[in-house]
Amino acid sequence: MNLKLLEDMSMDVDEIEIQYHPDNENEVKDLKKFLEFETSTLEVVDDNHDIQEIRYAMIYSICFQNHKVIIEGNNKSYLYSGSFEDLKEKLTGDYFALINDDTMINVYHVKTISEDEPIRIVLENKKIYICTNLLELKKMIVKN
Repeated sequence: MNLKLLEDMSMDVDEIEIQYHPDNENEVKDLKKFLEFETSTLEVVDDNHDIQEIRYAMIYSICFQNHKVIIEGNNKSYLYSGSFEDLKEKLTGDYFALINDDTMINVYHVKTISEDEPIRIVLENKKIYICTNLLELKKMIVKN
């Protein structure tokens, strides 16, 4: 496939326009999903109580612990002010997998998955998680 990139200073800084032949519709849908994943952000609070934006792609895991939603990413932990259920509904799908009742992981950061019980998932940030929903996780990893 031949890709052409044209710079257009008249466009807004947060705007990308893609032209494609109808036969490439599926590839363009995948590209759109990937670009949204790479550029979409989540508003979180850091250790200094400052509001930050973290890109979805930089999130390793999202856990619900002690009535708090904790986002692990960029070798830092953040708090999310919304609900875990909202994030689960919004993010579970192409890039995030629900591996147990209170943990979602970004499948792009999976380093290894153990074969023995209990199933352990090691992410690139060296954190280890126990998985109770292995079938769903494997489907997502194969898909991506």
